[in-house]
Amino acid sequence: MDFSTSYNTVPTNYIDIYLIDISDIIHSSKDHHIVSCFSKKLAISLCSKYIGLEKSSLNEHTTQYGKPYFKEAPHFHFNISHSGIWIGCAVSSQDIGLDIQKIIRRHHNIVSSQLFSPYEINSIFSDGSYDNAAYFHLWTAKESYAKCIGTGFHTPFSSFTVMGSKVLSQDGDSYCIQYYDGLNGYAIAVCTPSPAVIRHIKYIDVNDITT
Repeated sequence: MDFSTSYNTVPTNYIDIYLIDISDIIHSSKDHHIVSCFSKKLAISLCSKYIGLEKSSLNEHTTQYGKPYFKEAPHFHFNISHSGIWIGCAVSSQDIGLDIQKIIRRHHNIVSSQLFSPYEINSIFSDGSYDNAAYFHLWTAKESYAKCIGTGFHTPFSSFTVMGSKVLSQDGDSYCIQYYDGLNGYAIAVCTPSPAVIRHIKYIDVNDITT
């Protein structure tokens, strides 16, 4: 879709997700500098479109645990994720976490009580055998929650539980999860503190954020 059709207001009770295929500019998943550069360009471009500020006036900062934000746009909440050939950015008016995972075959030994709650482990082995799709479904949700609250892996992943479209912490806090299954070969989850629905998924040409 044309990047110029972006919105000039941050969505309330909605989530907008933007995806960029970087297969033409990345040579391996370890090209971290390229991924970081384009992720930052994407966030700045989106903030400029939504808030109406010049790109040159936006300076990306990070929280104690590394979550990026713009001081100049306190109501513009976003989160970036990258996997395989895709960079994604989710935008909302509330705290948000996004995770994209390229679906590969994982060995069942990766499922441990250090990363998953007993309920989640039962979900992954619901029929007595390892379910790879269920693993990625849960893992993207868990990462999106950790990114939403801004602590990442500093929060033990076994200390909260994904139950469908909800995340429950040991403290009794509840967060909301939305899933997107429309990107072939990838799992996507986005987390917000309050209910929100995915309003739009937009595919952006990489050239639209480099000009």
